[in-house]
Amino acid sequence: MQIIGFNNWILSQANRNDMVGDFARDVKRDTKFPNDNASKDSWLSHLRHRNACRAAIDAFEVAWTEYKNEF
Repeated sequence: MQIIGFNNWILSQANRNDMVGDFARDVKRDTKFPNDNASKDSWLSHLRHRNACRAAIDAFEVAWTEYKNEF
């Protein structure tokens, strides 16, 4: 199994019809999202800095868990 970074993984989820897909589409529009080696804390900090709503943070948490379970 090839391990990919969270950024590439989340961008590949943009066609999903759920909260993770919504989050992935938001990430695609965000030109300043963290780099591929960013930690969970870095992502959360970025989301807070961008004034992300609670639903976006919840979607990130679900996405991060899915990603970590896969890789």
